[in-house]
Amino acid sequence: VGGTLEVLKFCAAGEKARTLHYISTNGVFPGGDTYPENREIDSYLEDLSNGYGHSKWVAEKLVWQAIERGLPTTIYRPGNVGHHSQSGARNSNDFQTLLVRACLCVGQVPQTEGWYFEMTPVDFLTNAIVTIASDSSRNESVFNIVQSPPTPAQSFFEALRLPVVAREEWLENLTVWARNHDDSQLEVLARSLSDVEGYLRDTSVYRSEQFDSTLQAHGLSRPEAGLDYLQLLAAEPVGLSARVVS
Repeated sequence: VGGTLEVLKFCAAGEKARTLHYISTNGVFPGGDTYPENREIDSYLEDLSNGYGHSKWVAEKLVWQAIERGLPTTIYRPGNVGHHSQSGARNSNDFQTLLVRACLCVGQVPQTEGWYFEMTPVDFLTNAIVTIASDSSRNESVFNIVQSPPTPAQSFFEALRLPVVAREEWLENLTVWARNHDDSQLEVLARSLSDVEGYLRDTSVYRSEQFDSTLQAHGLSRPEAGLDYLQLLAAEPVGLSARVVS
C-alpha cells in the first residue's frame, strides 16, 4: 500500500501528470462469483479473508481515487502468473510450481477433486501489457487477465503417470521427504497447503471482454495454457533463469 501511494505521488508531481500502468491482481476479489472489469470493488472488502487480499484491495482503491482526481491510469488484474511458454523459466517460489515439484520429488500425486491450475504465461502477459501501455491512443481501462478455462489438476496429475495416494498420506510423505532433504520450501508447502488450497478450488468467472477486445485491436490473442503448457513444469527450464521472471 505504501509503495503504491509513493508511485501515485510521483505520477501526480509536476505540471503534467504521468500516465500510470498499475498491475493489481484478481486477489482484490474474494472468489466464488462473477467479477466484471470495472471500478466497483467496494462491496467485496467485507468478504476478503486474508491480509494479501486486504492490502491489494486498499492499494487498488487508492489508484481509483487518483483516477477520480484526473490521473490517467490503466489497471491490470492478472491471476496466477505462470512460467515462460517456450523456455519453461519459472518463479520457483510460486505455490503451483512448488506443488508440481513436490509431486515429482515424492514420486506421488495427491488424490483430489475440484483442484484447478490457472496460469497465464509470463511471456504473453508482459508482451500484452507493454503493447497496451505503448498505445498512446488507448482510453483508460481496467483489465481482468485470468486464464479461462483453468486446467483440472486431475488431468495434469494423470499425465505425470505417478502413483495416486490419499491427500493426507501425500502430505505426510511430502513432510518426511522435505525434512530428510532439508528442503524448507516444500516443508512450508506441506504445512500451508490448507491455506492456499482455496486458490486451486477457485471457480470464479472473471469477465474480460475489455481485455480481449483490446488484444484483438492490437493483433494479439490469448495463448493455449492447458495440459501441454503445464507439462513444462515437469521438465527442467532452459534458457532464462527462473529469477529473471519471478
